Amino acid sequence: MATAATGPVPFKDVDDDGIDFSPRVLSPKEEFADLVASLLRKQLFMDGRLYQLGHSPRCRLIRLLAAFVGRPFTAAEEAAGAVASVIELCSFDRMKGLEVNKRSGTPGGYKSIPRDAFFRKGVNGDCANHMSPETAARLDGIFCDKFRGTGLAIPTTGSRHEAPQKHHISAMSPTNTGSGKPAGPIPFKDIIISDDDGDDNRQQQQQPPVADEYRDVIAALPCRLQGTPQRMRLYEGAWYREDWVPGIIAFHRRFVPRDDGGDVILASLPKCGTTWLKALAFAVAARGAYPPAGDVQRHPLARLSPHDCVPFVEAAYFAGEEARLEAAPSPRLMSTHASYSVLPASMRENPRCKVIYICRQPKDMLISYWHFMNRSKFNTMSFSDVWKSIPESTYFGSPIWEHILGYWNASKMNPDRVLFLKYEDVLCDPIKNIERIAEFIGQPFSEAEKKAGIVGSIINLCSLQNLKALDPNNIGFRRVVGIEVPNGSYFRKGKVGDWVNYVTPEMAESLDKFLCDKFHGTGFAFTD
Repeated sequence: MATAATGPVPFKDVDDDGIDFSPRVLSPKEEFADLVASLLRKQLFMDGRLYQLGHSPRCRLIRLLAAFVGRPFTAAEEAAGAVASVIELCSFDRMKGLEVNKRSGTPGGYKSIPRDAFFRKGVNGDCANHMSPETAARLDGIFCDKFRGTGLAIPTTGSRHEAPQKHHISAMSPTNTGSGKPAGPIPFKDIIISDDDGDDNRQQQQQPPVADEYRDVIAALPCRLQGTPQRMRLYEGAWYREDWVPGIIAFHRRFVPRDDGGDVILASLPKCGTTWLKALAFAVAARGAYPPAGDVQRHPLARLSPHDCVPFVEAAYFAGEEARLEAAPSPRLMSTHASYSVLPASMRENPRCKVIYICRQPKDMLISYWHFMNRSKFNTMSFSDVWKSIPESTYFGSPIWEHILGYWNASKMNPDRVLFLKYEDVLCDPIKNIERIAEFIGQPFSEAEKKAGIVGSIINLCSLQNLKALDPNNIGFRRVVGIEVPNGSYFRKGKVGDWVNYVTPEMAESLDKFLCDKFHGTGFAFTD
């Protein structure tokens, strides 16, 4: 009886009795290569080229596989270049060129499948030559939904989802860091994407509009207020205006947080102090590059709206500005009106991503929303419809109690990841809350900054009176998710308790009782 050889050996070389082997003896390198060839062919040699041997991700993976199957490379094998030899032996181009992989048929279970059918291109992204962007996006969405919450992520099929190649920020960037990259955050509007030749590409790279990309998905969602400009769709348990839904879906499915912990998201329901929070957070986070004291006319907030400095993520996706989001230097400062459940799982579960949420007394929120909506002739709403929007769940992001509690509960479970603010508290004690924001995002004020009055300078720079008086917040319009909105509509009074000038005590009491029931037992209460 023949002595059993050390396995594995090619299955075809085993004789019928299962014991005798072909005279040909395989080297350990060839044995291991035979074991992992298919995996390497599919995942390690996508482009058919070799990286620098010895230091590539392929070498690291081969070493991991060897150790996993109990056959780690010895020091002698490493010194002899065994890992590199495995890569060369199993390279896609070499295997495709072998005669054994060109013959006409494969007997047995594969019947008459041509052997060269197992080797074609092996090129990453070749799907773009065979399917439309819309089909690729739908496939990406299916897999994203199926794998959500599992911790497993797969590359998207469409090249349009990949990070921008060789894009850089130019022009109005602040002082560079030692790494040569601009220190963030910088105003979103100041980010200029340049092509390989250095030419400005102010018109974003052509991408399928998300409104077209997700049209079929949105059409299948439950709908309210059909036939009105405020038509709403239910997505991930919350009601949003239909024109915002494409961007919200793109944010939910496609957003990738920074590994360096360079993402801060400002979240809120509409008309809860969002614009003010954007100004405060930007002034705090960017104070190193843009001092809030001294010649404040040179500060970005003196020439730009807070919305130009801190973008709505969903609006950026809607406008095809994904490349700008990717190009923004860390820390990226962004905002959203989406509920906590819509934030990508990769963001919610990342301890380095920070979320700052602000809420407001609902009665004042509704009055502010009514004034805001009626500044645009395309968004007019009756006062009655606005006042009923909370109990009828037709307010943006409804049910608002679930929107608020999503962030409230997250702030209690993970206070280092979610900071929960109340508009009235910030207005009452801005110093305390600005210091909380700075501490939360990892940029606490030094004693020297406090003595120099930097906190007070930020309060003055971002005061509602100062912001309201600036031209960028008074003149012209801005386009938000396809709608032109007067810049002046973002600033009105900002006062606490202005609702008493618009509703009767009975109306206020009815809404208070409704919300009291919804928040009962949660530990949350509004500040009056």
